[in-house]
Amino acid sequence: MEPGTSSKDADEVTRHFKLPRWQTPTRRDLAHLSSNFQVKTCARLQYRDTPYEIETAVTQHWARLPLSAEPDRLSWSVSVYGIHWEEALSDRKGGESSRGFEEGLLLRLWPGEDSLEKRLGRFLECIFSVQTAIAELQV
Repeated sequence: MEPGTSSKDADEVTRHFKLPRWQTPTRRDLAHLSSNFQVKTCARLQYRDTPYEIETAVTQHWARLPLSAEPDRLSWSVSVYGIHWEEALSDRKGGESSRGFEEGLLLRLWPGEDSLEKRLGRFLECIFSVQTAIAELQV
């Protein structure tokens, strides 16, 4: 709402606003739902003393109703993120040109004093280290 809006106007605006309500489906409704249900569980932890996080996700897949206790299949994923990336991507100064933003973005995504190649190299070393650890797992 705009500054200086009266309480009457505010009441009028909120009168039209409705919070979403959760509705539990009935058995008859479930028959019309599509199959292929998924539940994804993620954990994200800092990787050693690096500025990167490793996210491991396990997704359970069910192909049909009714859902059984055991999923039909499992899938795994591993991702690597910079701890500071989200902030770096949203940090745009007012009046900054697109070119200035792009140039500054590289410095914000890959901070440090070394050359860009060395900074990217450290990120790739982190990825290769994670890949090696996964490959060496005894499954």
